[in-house]
Amino acid sequence: MDAPDLSQVEQIGFTDLKPGSGSPSSSRLDWIEVYGKILKSPKNPPSAVKMTRIVPQLPSGVEEHRNLVYTQYGDRQLTLDLYKPSSGKGPFPTVVFIHGGGWYKGDPSSYTAMAQQLAARGYVTLNIFYRLAGEAPFPAAIHDCKAAVRWARANARTFRIEPNQIGSVGGSAGGHLSGLLGTSGQSKRLNVATDYADYSSQIQACAVMAGSMDLTAERSRTSASEDPRRRMIAFMDGRWEQARQNYIDASPVTHVSKATPPMLFMDGEFDSPGERYPEIIEKLDTFGIYHESHVIENAPHPFWSSDPFFDPALDILTQFFDKTLKSKES
Repeated sequence: MDAPDLSQVEQIGFTDLKPGSGSPSSSRLDWIEVYGKILKSPKNPPSAVKMTRIVPQLPSGVEEHRNLVYTQYGDRQLTLDLYKPSSGKGPFPTVVFIHGGGWYKGDPSSYTAMAQQLAARGYVTLNIFYRLAGEAPFPAAIHDCKAAVRWARANARTFRIEPNQIGSVGGSAGGHLSGLLGTSGQSKRLNVATDYADYSSQIQACAVMAGSMDLTAERSRTSASEDPRRRMIAFMDGRWEQARQNYIDASPVTHVSKATPPMLFMDGEFDSPGERYPEIIEKLDTFGIYHESHVIENAPHPFWSSDPFFDPALDILTQFFDKTLKSKES
């Protein structure tokens, strides 16, 4: 049999979310399964756009602090990389970056370049690690995001952070967590603090790039049940029938209230633009909460870490955070 043509395969990966029989820290891969769906080509397919991954380069005037521990669970330490202007009076508005990866993989390196460049525009940026689904299912990841916000407020004087001007941004799974961080500031169920409990995890602005806002919706549950990698099921700690309350609690749309901050939604042109947000936008409108939506021309999923989409996305984020986080005195 001839070898298959893999020239158009973007990525091949392996994941094992269950321990092997030897010990909780071992795993075993018994077989590899490959899944695919037959799709009809569009009559007028878009012309391919060559994407180039942005190489991080610390800008002049930006100071970095790597591997800062922001919370700890037993021996497990979670860290963040912090970037801030090296000059200027401050304090500065702050943005938490939350990486994607289907809740089961990924790391902050996908946002290093954008966190550095936003810092060059007058922000303190926190690029965080959080616990993935294979380590701890929901609500662990959102607890970690909230812990990073509380850490920022507790260390505001050290890093010239304005504690009342904190926002978040994420893409894909990170977009979902950013949206949840933004909407659930008043949720008693999700605001469980182990560190810096005297500080609030409420943020003042929230940006979502290609993130699901309602995990209870039929399309989300169908996607979860049909996913051979069981990403959402692992993250939710079960299927809809087994973990219904987790799906409800994990849906940003569930928590929208008058306390929800301004929100930005951003999609790639070829990544179902706008389809993830109608329900939450309707609720935001009910409470009169400011929001805006943008589509990046010719962009796929994801688009935020590669040229030619990096600069347009960064400009949109900067304009949004300038409007919602920077005070008139800044």
